[in-house]
Amino acid sequence: MDGFDQMLGDAQRGASIQSMIDAPAAQIGHVAPVKKTDHKLQIAYGEVYAPDIPDAHGDFMIADEIRKMAHLFLRNAFTKNVDVEHDGELGGSAVVESFIARDADPDFIPGSWVVGVHVPDAELWKAKPSLTKMVSFRPHNLLDPIREPPFDLIFLKNVLIYFDRDSKVRAADNVQKALAPGGTLVAGAAEGVSDVLRGLKRLQPWLFVRQDKA
Repeated sequence: MDGFDQMLGDAQRGASIQSMIDAPAAQIGHVAPVKKTDHKLQIAYGEVYAPDIPDAHGDFMIADEIRKMAHLFLRNAFTKNVDVEHDGELGGSAVVESFIARDADPDFIPGSWVVGVHVPDAELWKAKPSLTKMVSFRPHNLLDPIREPPFDLIFLKNVLIYFDRDSKVRAADNVQKALAPGGTLVAGAAEGVSDVLRGLKRLQPWLFVRQDKA
């Protein structure tokens, strides 16, 4: 089948949104995390495709190709082609925003195609109880060592942009030490941590993994 599957996985509500978009002469499959949410409006935002970044198959697209695909998506009125967890059934969710990220965008990679998916079902939007019971909240100063068991996954967004250079290096070092071997760090596009995360391998502009052994 010509086309590609775009799955937007929202960890906060424990569900996935899959948008099936037909594109001539293209058969692409990859997973893109939700990078921004508006809980009041129940809209989840994610990058469908970013320029010059290989997908899971090692393929990549240039900015012009991405823009053409984004325009074709709207021209063909595919905005309602959204299902949940690959079930193939349309449940009322739809793409309500579609744009190309501009330079210096604080949330998305410049030149990437971003969509906002509205999820009208309040129960679908809410976090699953099986996830919320495993979550706890505690304040912590990132300039201090993180004295917790190593984490398999750390999200770092809209935090270090407020730090000066020395503080950013110190905080990034504490975060790296708190990541378990094989663990993943998801950083916001505006954090600017690439040059201070010396012990992690960069997989995407926003995705890092710790490869050393314990």
